[in-house]
Amino acid sequence: MRNEEGHPGRVHRVSDVAGGMVLGAAVIAATAAAFDTWRRELGRRPAAPLSEGVQPESLEAIRVRN
Repeated sequence: MRNEEGHPGRVHRVSDVAGGMVLGAAVIAATAAAFDTWRRELGRRPAAPLSEGVQPESLEAIRVRN
């Protein structure tokens, strides 16, 4: 693919897109692992964010306020 000047245009190849997706997944996995490690170091159990949120120990305080 070339532009008007005859130079190659910017093309995202499938491998570039796949590499970006893999890199993004790796960043998310590393962040989640660091978050769980941080919670354990503070003496808290790992959270189950989909069912109880990222800070389940605050659930009772939130219920009291409402």
